[in-house]
Amino acid sequence: MCKKLLFYCILLYSGLTFCQTANLNGIINLFEEECATLPIEKNTKYRNTSIKAMINTYSMDSYFTKNTNRDLAIFRSAYGDKAADILTCILIIYHKQSADKNTPIIPGEIIKEFKEKYKSYFNTDVSQQDTNWTIKKNSSFDKEKNAKDIKTDLHDYDNANQKTTYVKKIASQESSLISGIVLDNKTGESLIGANLVLAKNDNSNILLGTTSNINGEFKFQNIEDGEYTLTISYIGYKSQSMTITYELNNSLELIIQLNDDTVLDVVKVIGDQAEFRKTPVSLSNVKLEKIERELAGQEIPMLLNSTPGVYATQQGGGDGDVRINIRGFNQRNVAVMIDGVPMNDMENGWVYWSNWFGLDALTRTIQVQRGLGASKLALPSVGGTINIMTKGVDQKEGGLIKQELGSGNYLRTSFAYTTKNFKIGKFNFAGSFKQSDGIVEQTGSQGFFYYLKWQKQLNNHLFSLSAFGAPQQHDQRKYQTGMAVYDKDFAHALGVDTGSVEGGYGLNYNPNWGEYNDYQVIYNNGMPTDTIWGDNNIVNRFKNYYHKPNFNFQHLWKINNNSSLTNVIYYSLGKGGGTGFQGGQLTYTDENQIDFQTIFDSNTGNTWNSFINPGGPAIDLAYSETEKKATSILYSSINNHYWTGLLSTFSHQLNEHIDLASGLDLRSYRGEHYREVYDLLGGDYYAGVLGSNGKNCVGESSQNLMLREGDKMYYHNDGIVKWLGGFGQVEYNYGSISTFINLTGSQTMYKRVDYFKKQDLVLSDTVLVEVIGINDTINYNGQNYTIESNQARFTETEWQTFPGFTIKTGANWNIDEYNNVFINTGILSKAPRFSNVFNYDNEVYYNIENEIVKAIEIGYGYRSQNFSINLNAYNTIWENKPQAGTTVLDGGETVSYNINGINALHQGLELDFALKISKNIKFEFLSSIGNWKWNSGDTVNFYLDQELVQSDYFDARGIYVGDSPQTQIGSSISYNFRLDKNNSGYIQLKGMYFDRFFSDYDPFTLNEEKEVWQIPSYSLFSLHVGNTRYFRDSSLKFKFNVLNLLNTTYISDAENNSSYVEDTPMNSDAASASTFFGLGRKLIASIEYKF
Repeated sequence: MCKKLLFYCILLYSGLTFCQTANLNGIINLFEEECATLPIEKNTKYRNTSIKAMINTYSMDSYFTKNTNRDLAIFRSAYGDKAADILTCILIIYHKQSADKNTPIIPGEIIKEFKEKYKSYFNTDVSQQDTNWTIKKNSSFDKEKNAKDIKTDLHDYDNANQKTTYVKKIASQESSLISGIVLDNKTGESLIGANLVLAKNDNSNILLGTTSNINGEFKFQNIEDGEYTLTISYIGYKSQSMTITYELNNSLELIIQLNDDTVLDVVKVIGDQAEFRKTPVSLSNVKLEKIERELAGQEIPMLLNSTPGVYATQQGGGDGDVRINIRGFNQRNVAVMIDGVPMNDMENGWVYWSNWFGLDALTRTIQVQRGLGASKLALPSVGGTINIMTKGVDQKEGGLIKQELGSGNYLRTSFAYTTKNFKIGKFNFAGSFKQSDGIVEQTGSQGFFYYLKWQKQLNNHLFSLSAFGAPQQHDQRKYQTGMAVYDKDFAHALGVDTGSVEGGYGLNYNPNWGEYNDYQVIYNNGMPTDTIWGDNNIVNRFKNYYHKPNFNFQHLWKINNNSSLTNVIYYSLGKGGGTGFQGGQLTYTDENQIDFQTIFDSNTGNTWNSFINPGGPAIDLAYSETEKKATSILYSSINNHYWTGLLSTFSHQLNEHIDLASGLDLRSYRGEHYREVYDLLGGDYYAGVLGSNGKNCVGESSQNLMLREGDKMYYHNDGIVKWLGGFGQVEYNYGSISTFINLTGSQTMYKRVDYFKKQDLVLSDTVLVEVIGINDTINYNGQNYTIESNQARFTETEWQTFPGFTIKTGANWNIDEYNNVFINTGILSKAPRFSNVFNYDNEVYYNIENEIVKAIEIGYGYRSQNFSINLNAYNTIWENKPQAGTTVLDGGETVSYNINGINALHQGLELDFALKISKNIKFEFLSSIGNWKWNSGDTVNFYLDQELVQSDYFDARGIYVGDSPQTQIGSSISYNFRLDKNNSGYIQLKGMYFDRFFSDYDPFTLNEEKEVWQIPSYSLFSLHVGNTRYFRDSSLKFKFNVLNLLNTTYISDAENNSSYVEDTPMNSDAASASTFFGLGRKLIASIEYKF
């Protein structure tokens, strides 16, 4: 050590300093590359710390201070004495250079000094040391003229692809063994479930396969001597292959570090991915392993139920009819993004998960950021942000075929394929088809998913173009009803008087369907003479059908090492709607289903009343002498949309500590809404009336009063939204401290166009609003105008503009390599939703104000190899939460109302931890305790024909926020095992508990005490089992899942004092609540072949 210190002093005072930064960087690059070869010992996080960043943290006056010595001691424990000695030497050289800029330096002499004084560091004699260092050809050190003789075959470092494998011969206590660990090269975290295949090069019959365990470790035993090819793959990472020469009765230990694929890095830039121990927000990462193990044919939000503060439910049980809440805020106030592109509806903020069937086949990871989050964009992230990150184009050619089947005759077939690398780029294909009868009665579904992605890299530019969509249709159980209708015993136990209530039809009962036979009765002189029988038809009055293709073009330009520009242009085209019933009062059969047969008979004239229809069966002579008039029909509410957007982000690393980002978020959206005749149920037409006051009305520009299937009725309007947003963000990282500040500004503009009202006249000196309809003639300044005049237009509102902004900031402090604390705070000014601006008569609500969200959060984290924990507390104030709608006053008038000034306070604690009990057993736990209440009141104004007709005061103070449980506890335990050397598996048991669950409610239906019915607490368990068998270039995977393992009966959704409960007593109790019961036990099995 004295000789080494003497050498440092010689270097320090001999004037051997670097005048050219490139020379210093060459030595630093050498040091980084050499350190990558050393075994990880204690502190893995320092293996990914930039040496340049570490050097720059020390000033000339302080590089021998206590902090420097402490950091060097930590570094020494991670890399060993050799690496720490070289680092100290470089520090001395670097700071000597800072003191004397004019002293020349000859690079060859420095290298010569290193080789002479530290000859053992570069010695290739294996007998003298257990590890050899080398730099692969074309590395930075190889370019130095005196390094050409350095070589070895024990270490492989690929500078171009940035993948590192360390191989170390160890004393053989367990002979014939190849073992090691698979790590994320950036974070140092172990990769669970990585696939490893060991194939002997001269014997195709010798093939071994395994997966890394929960510690990322793997092991091959009983190895013959010879040359092998080891292939490591993990979805979303670059695959690695290497040649290993193995000698009998020896053991090899490997440390394999995999890098994210290039596309994922692009998506992280666009998608605002947060990082543990750096980004100061509460976050949970749902990795691919969890998605593949636990999704089990469900929609993605159901998987997130085991995330603190998150509640998801399947509502009526229809395929895709899922909703999700975070911290008590529904999904209108949760930002949902796919690869950084916002997905919330531009008018109402809702997310329709049925449109995303098949998305699980693309998903690489899901990140849930709770609270305002770390997104640079101005998003409606009151409760949180859900980032769904898709897979990039795999590095090697291959694909998979997967088959699933389960309860409710669920059947799904999926495939995916990645092409080889063509000159024009690489391609990914994926597709999936599913069909199901549904677990709930008559909630069958069909859906097809398609996906295509192209990717090409040209120098510093990366281009990708993708398209995906999922045309689907599914029947629904749309509305809740009293719990006794489903289960009288359950209702009775909650105090409901079930004696006079019809029900007990079962938890899967669906009151929304029926059937009929489309027979025909032949009449002669008013008397039936013959019957021609037809087909039996099953009809659900609520059917959803939709297709929302998405097109996405991405361009990443790496301008230089410090700057990059990403642009995303996206387009979405949504087509479809949902059906409903219109006509007389529905009646039910003895089997408690809708009596569609009576409706069909009436529409076709099978039951002819000669007094009502003197012209013949179902003939109304006022319209036609031959065609049959339908009095009850099925309609469809159409909601088409056309959405174009641009996301542009410029990122620049100002220096080692400061990163800057700025960009634009531009969106243009038009939603097209109308009702059309869907099914005439045996009739030939449906009678319409002119105007907008009846449910069978037609527009003022249409004279067609005999409506056919596909004709528009009731309403037809467009919602137009323009969005202009900009953002800027500064990140500062210094040593163990990381901070950020984010500023955004946005301008939201709304306009409503109505095609069913009288039209406007746009004249040179004025605009006459809603003045001209069918057969109208307007005279203005001596000139007549009709709806055929060029000056006529469909009536539209003025643009309503709402500026918004966000200010967010936070800081994270890594106390040491295990512990960290963070704090973040922010304010969000959010434009009101479209429906809170306009009513259905093109009228603007009065006193419209932005919603204001103020939040602060603190958190603590601990992460080690076998244990990690996150604990955080939050306080969110939601000011001016809007309540708008219609109600009936005492006089019988239907009026619109708007409440602007109600505030809510959401507070809570969240905890989750994971414990690796052993190499094969992992235990996880989570808990969330919320305190969500309304804490203010305000005046309610009621308007009739845009005039204030009544005011009242609504006091919401102390009322619990409903629609989501405020207490959540969950845990899981998993066991990974091996059946033989090519066969591995897992078994996992998970449980969730929900309590303090208050039903949703209409503020005007609360009793005087303002009580809200509390839903009974419940627990759910699930079981997940899987097995994988490996072959030379492929694998076969089996999975089996049981959801609601104990077949628990529970209520998943409820509405207080609901109008859907017949003769509701309005007592805010179980008898007054409408409910959905959760689904019972569900089984699903799958087999997947990957090649």
